[in-house]
Amino acid sequence: MSKSHLVTIKRYIILFFGLFFSMLLFSNELDTLDIKFQNLSPEKAIDTLNSLGKAAYRKQEFLISKIYFSKALELATANNNILQQAKINNNIGIIEDTKGNYPDALEHYRKSLNYYEQQSNKNGIEKVLNNIGIVYEELNMYEKSLEYFKSSLAIKIKSKNPDKLSLAGTYNNIAIIYENYLHQSDSALIYYQMALDNYSLTGNNNGKGRVCSNIGLLYFRKNNIKVADSCFKEALKVFNANRNKSGIASVLFYKAKLEIKKGRYNKAVTYLRQAMILSRRLHLKELQKDIHKAFSETYEKQGNTDSALYYYKKFHELNDDLLNSQKLNKIKSLEQKIEIDHKDYEINLLKKDNEINRLLQNRQLILIFALLLIIVSIVIIFYQFWRKRKIKNEMELSRARTRLLRTQMSPHFLFNSLMSIQTFLIEGDVKGASKYLTMLARLMRLILTYSRESYISVEQEIEIINFYLAIEKLRFGDKIEYIIKIDPAIDKPNTLIPPLMIQPALENAIVHGLMPCKKNGNLSVTFKKTNTNIVVFIEDDGIGYKSANNSSLHNKKSFSTDIINERISLIEKQFGQKIIYNIEEIIDNRVDCPGTRVTFKFPLDY
Repeated sequence: MSKSHLVTIKRYIILFFGLFFSMLLFSNELDTLDIKFQNLSPEKAIDTLNSLGKAAYRKQEFLISKIYFSKALELATANNNILQQAKINNNIGIIEDTKGNYPDALEHYRKSLNYYEQQSNKNGIEKVLNNIGIVYEELNMYEKSLEYFKSSLAIKIKSKNPDKLSLAGTYNNIAIIYENYLHQSDSALIYYQMALDNYSLTGNNNGKGRVCSNIGLLYFRKNNIKVADSCFKEALKVFNANRNKSGIASVLFYKAKLEIKKGRYNKAVTYLRQAMILSRRLHLKELQKDIHKAFSETYEKQGNTDSALYYYKKFHELNDDLLNSQKLNKIKSLEQKIEIDHKDYEINLLKKDNEINRLLQNRQLILIFALLLIIVSIVIIFYQFWRKRKIKNEMELSRARTRLLRTQMSPHFLFNSLMSIQTFLIEGDVKGASKYLTMLARLMRLILTYSRESYISVEQEIEIINFYLAIEKLRFGDKIEYIIKIDPAIDKPNTLIPPLMIQPALENAIVHGLMPCKKNGNLSVTFKKTNTNIVVFIEDDGIGYKSANNSSLHNKKSFSTDIINERISLIEKQFGQKIIYNIEEIIDNRVDCPGTRVTFKFPLDY
């Protein structure tokens, strides 16, 4: 291990213990606050927690800020305080947006918008609309972003006494859209200037710094290095005066890009290192990703290929991490598991040392001790072997889940769904398009949610099936009819089966069975309960299993079937549960379309 790696490990150890003791002290502080809040009215307690959350946010202490806001939200919900729920959800959305957790930010913003609309609170509505626009802008969805910004600005302009600070923020956001999406730099500068004027009137220096930074970026893109440098210096001066660490980190990154443009690579590296330190402290993952990319470009231009490759890999790792929250959660879970295993291992070592000391005190037990040590060593070896095998099985199961998820989120299915939505819109059926889109979004959310679970209830599986078949029914119309039959003896909420195995079989039945048939087709899904199993039958009156095997679409079908078989094998290996999966052709005197029956048998003892 190199010296630099040892230094990095030491830093992370120091950071870990620093965070641990900080959170321990903060936990004690919360316990003290809980006692104090018992003597306060709910309204006063909510206001106090809100104030503490805002103060922590201003200090860039996002984790602590969210804890205060979450506690305030609990009280507001318990007391049915709609206005406070709107405000707090908006505040939490701002934190999640700052941290780059965009799905969570949107979820809280939409809750806030709903509560404000219940109260007909126009000031609150326009603020949340502006915040949602910011999220979509950060996701590069500029059309939706501009739509929300314009809605927010329209409400502000109609107000008798518009909030200049809020106006400044919206002007700034619209300017960014004009620059980045419409590529109209002159219009962007006009809006930036209006934003700068309003921030100056309100004395909001952080806002002023952000606008100066944005103007600097505009001139940087126009290759006007001198003006860009001047704007960045002004922004950095403002952020330093206000101790705005996230603003400082961003401007340092921009100045690094400027130095790269000038060819002053050593100075660029210095700025990038400073920006990286701050972005790591503030957990600004989006900025960290950009910094890694800039490091790679800089080292490549310096001819340092090893460092360039190292940071290029770091960039892609962080980029994948941001795009796949499920992967992030798994990594966090694995890190926690490793930490727990490490603590258990240390405890076991301590116990072993104590036992050795006791055995050494009695010479007559030396032989017993040697024998015991051999046994313990064998146990540890077997334990390590078992543990490695378990981790391998979990990784294989995870890969199988991912591949199964891909079969359910197939580009072909999504493309056809989007084309169906487009057809509704072209035909002027907005309600139909909205219904189709809502159902598709719900199905995608269910698949993404349940794919993380080892088992889900029959009720949840039926929910996925219903959404999928309803979407296909909307798409194909009278071409298919379907029915879902459920044995009343099944306790749907409490009976568990592996998730997302039935839908690929349904897709096979529709695409490879019913669609090639010239006549309209029928599809049935039947859930039955036996003494030991939940049995699922999928029957269609399509061209039949043998004919489908001979068709040009057989490869896709075989892929889905192989994935299901692979996942069944891994579940049996990991959990010891026997799952039966069978495909057969229905013999019913039907020559052209004899039909296919797929059978799943899931054990009841999950």
